[in-house]
Amino acid sequence: MSGRRIESGKLDRRAELFYKTVTQDEFGDPVKTYVSKGFTRVAFRPIKGKEIAQFGREEAAQLIAEFQMRYKADLSVTDFIRFNGYNWSIISIMPWGMKNRDMLNVTAEVLEFNKVVELT
Repeated sequence: MSGRRIESGKLDRRAELFYKTVTQDEFGDPVKTYVSKGFTRVAFRPIKGKEIAQFGREEAAQLIAEFQMRYKADLSVTDFIRFNGYNWSIISIMPWGMKNRDMLNVTAEVLEFNKVVELT
């Protein structure tokens, strides 16, 4: 998928984009919340998956994938993608196309693949 132009019909999956905000509660403590930016159509391609050992846990899994979507100027590596029941943390964003404004290749990862992490 990288660097190749795809037809809009190939954006055959639906994902929701979220951004993080940090506010303060009545005691001045930071409170993280995630706000939906809305839904977008994406093409999805898994890049790699592996099981990894973690301290205090038997094992976890890591999955890295590429999402291709139409260009979005407000997408950031601090945002999340909710796709197929999992929250994907964005690793990198690469614009491409005519003047780098047509499409985005977004690389993202899920940690603890076997567990859905709820955005609160």
